[in-house]
Amino acid sequence: MTPSTKNLLVRRRILTDKKRDWYRILDDAKVDLIRFHDLRATYGTRLEEIGVPPGVCMALIGHKRNFVHDRYIRPTLPVLRAAKKTRAMRG
Repeated sequence: MTPSTKNLLVRRRILTDKKRDWYRILDDAKVDLIRFHDLRATYGTRLEEIGVPPGVCMALIGHKRNFVHDRYIRPTLPVLRAAKKTRAMRG
């Protein structure tokens, strides 16, 4: 068994402490601090941007209530510009 295979097998354990394991993963990957919450919001925003219906987005993210889901969606600048342009074209 090669060292890389052994490391892979060791890492395939059940994650029990989500916060601790998340920070360990970031540290192993040598990635600056990213909150898991931020990834969830980005995922929801990107789904909405590509036209995935809100109900499907909510199911994928695990939200049960609209008001919770709405807090996760953060329109990006290109989306805001497109909305402004569409509104201007309508008069």
